[in-house]
Amino acid sequence: MVSLFGDGEAGAESALASRSSSPEWLLQVAREYDRKGYLQETAGAYDAAIAAAAVAGDRRVAAEALRRLAVVR
Repeated sequence: MVSLFGDGEAGAESALASRSSSPEWLLQVAREYDRKGYLQETAGAYDAAIAAAAVAGDRRVAAEALRRLAVVR
């Protein structure tokens, strides 16, 4: 599992749970997973970003996350 905060014990799930579900932040998380090659985590994070963007009405983030998710899949 990828830790977004260096080599600490906090994994991605705890990071996602402890941080507000900002669509932009979730998109950044997904891009970081993508850069590291964690495809399953990448797809899940893009799904979360898409859902959060739909709730927030953030079309830009939704469009980018959808496009990137399509490439991953």
